[in-house]
Amino acid sequence: MAEVVEVEDDEEECPKCPPVGAPAWMATFADMATLLMAFFVLILSFAEFNTPKFKMISGS
Repeated sequence: MAEVVEVEDDEEECPKCPPVGAPAWMATFADMATLLMAFFVLILSFAEFNTPKFKMISGS
């Protein structure tokens, strides 16, 4: 008579996969970079260029 061998369920859990998509900090970084760019564009839009003075300073 054949002896029945019990197989234990020692299934190892597979490691968890990393989350799909970009890391959470990247959204905050992108928002801050966009706001900073908008701030400098706004500053540049309010700037007044004095062309004669600029030409005098540049020496041309």
